[in-house]
Amino acid sequence: MSTQPPIDPKILGRSRRDSSVECAVTEWLRTAEQLDRFRFCWQVLDEDEVVGLSLVRRAQLDPFLLEVILERGLVYSDISSVQGWMEALFTA
Repeated sequence: MSTQPPIDPKILGRSRRDSSVECAVTEWLRTAEQLDRFRFCWQVLDEDEVVGLSLVRRAQLDPFLLEVILERGLVYSDISSVQGWMEALFTA
């Protein structure tokens, strides 16, 4: 089990989307500790909300961590993207 993510979260957020990289990240997220998952997703959200929310959805974070991410979305995101944040965080 690797403790390091397959790619730096800042690079992932700045790069073109690559499904093979995102699959490798998803596999890593499912084996990582909760706090490591949260930190990784948070850093990707800094760079690209779409990619970050996609990972948040797959990261299987605890509800209180999802609440923290939602608060971030409500504070820092454009009002037009709130529905996307809600869907990413509260739909299965």
